Amino acid sequence: MHKKSKFTLLFIIICFKFSLAQSDTSNVTNFNSTALQSHFSLLTGIGIQHSLLIDIGIAMNEFGRVGYHPFSEGFYISNELIFGSELIFGPKIGVYLAGGAGGMALGINLIGYTDFSSHTIHIRPEIGFGILNFKFTYGYNIRLVKSDPYNINRHNFSLVIFFSLKKLDNKYIEY
Repeated sequence: MHKKSKFTLLFIIICFKFSLAQSDTSNVTNFNSTALQSHFSLLTGIGIQHSLLIDIGIAMNEFGRVGYHPFSEGFYISNELIFGSELIFGPKIGVYLAGGAGGMALGINLIGYTDFSSHTIHIRPEIGFGILNFKFTYGYNIRLVKSDPYNINRHNFSLVIFFSLKKLDNKYIEY
């Protein structure tokens, strides 16, 4: 036998010896379904307007997948703390949806800014990127009252992470 033939035969034997194949259908995920897990969560966030803001609150979320795509939705109650020349409190309620093929996040917030001597109310639609318990959004503050004693910036960038405090029910829908 020639040297090349021996090498080729040895190569083929080694390839077959160390090649593994298996067929296991027990762990196949059904992507024609929706699987969501409800959570009671701690909302933590950081943002920037004119100055730094911290966001902390509680949320009811659903994380999971719809078909092939990650998905999350929820509503929350939180408080923005804006650190500037004076401390401004911003109690806030909001809702959001996030996920899909591009991980788009959409939401809306109602915020009442105060320093306990005066106040103003804003509504903030948001758009950005979100996947499961994370979202990064751009928001545009729209003043709902004439006066704005704090000169709240109309543009807002925020990063929010939801930390699950308690898992609630599971939803699984097959279609």
